[in-house]
Amino acid sequence: MSVKGKTVRRFVRLHTSDDIEQVKRQGKQIKTEWFNLVFRENSQDCIRVAVIVGRRFGRAVVRNRTKRRFRELARMSVPVMTASVDLLVFPKRAVITQRSQTIRAHWNRSLRKAGLLSQIDCP
Repeated sequence: MSVKGKTVRRFVRLHTSDDIEQVKRQGKQIKTEWFNLVFRENSQDCIRVAVIVGRRFGRAVVRNRTKRRFRELARMSVPVMTASVDLLVFPKRAVITQRSQTIRAHWNRSLRKAGLLSQIDCP
């Protein structure tokens, strides 16, 4: 999809376990103190994201809030990402107590380190 010569990527959630397993096996990994990020380029024109949070992470309310926070970070990153990728995010328990601005800074730093983010930061 393009608008005036620019490619507009879509944000899609990565659902199937086969796709998630492929990203785990073939993807590159970046580890931070608050989350692990596994990514691999895809042939589609979209950013596909899955946030993996197990029951050990905490109660359902905490798990769901954490997933929403990371999906929103990914959604905000789509316009400035340089490639179509599949992203798996594995949050760590320490992220629960962190402010959104701090998590966003680590998120941007991780994407830049992976070469997935243009020079412009996410809003």
